[in-house]
Amino acid sequence: MAYRSGGCNLEKLIHKGAEAEIYYGHWYGKEAIFKIRKPKTYREKSLDSRLRTSRTIREASLLSEAKKVGVSTPVVYYVDQMAGEIVLQYVPGKNVKELIYSMGDKMHEIFLNIGQYIALLHRNDLIHGDLTTSNFILGERLVLIDFGLAFRSSRLEDKAIDLHLIKEVIWGSHAVVAESLFQSILDGYNEVIEEKFMRVLLDRIKTIESRRRYSDSV
Repeated sequence: MAYRSGGCNLEKLIHKGAEAEIYYGHWYGKEAIFKIRKPKTYREKSLDSRLRTSRTIREASLLSEAKKVGVSTPVVYYVDQMAGEIVLQYVPGKNVKELIYSMGDKMHEIFLNIGQYIALLHRNDLIHGDLTTSNFILGERLVLIDFGLAFRSSRLEDKAIDLHLIKEVIWGSHAVVAESLFQSILDGYNEVIEEKFMRVLLDRIKTIESRRRYSDSV
């Protein structure tokens, strides 16, 4: 890590994924998250370097873009694009997945907010790519994290797939309350997106679901 000095301290590995390692630590006195894309030895060296650089730049850029359009995301403190590393604001709180059955009356409000965030992204042609209840952190406010799979797209299909993913996640993990949770997301989405687009989007989600059912049956 080229920038590492007395003001930067990695203290704990909190997640090791296929693409990156996530560490908790401090960045010049502030709690921080360090996302490190380490070289992949199975890839050709120059290709690996280009991929890690481009993905790091894209993630940092889209995090900042999402914040500009009204989605609460972690502040980007530092980017080392050549090393494939990003330093992010640490967001205190718990992920929504852990809190669902303890939210009580706040559940509708939180999932309404999730729907608003997704719609703000889509209205500005930003696709998160990994919309799960684990990627929404609830503390003093709701924060959307992990833009590692995010990309720019104006395609209806990509926006429908984004929403379809969180629908599948909710039904897979929280089936008892899934219908009401997803309806709250749609209600929040519809507060930001015009009704005409909403109807077209829901039709496309139904098409995606029918393709999945057909694929599973053959």
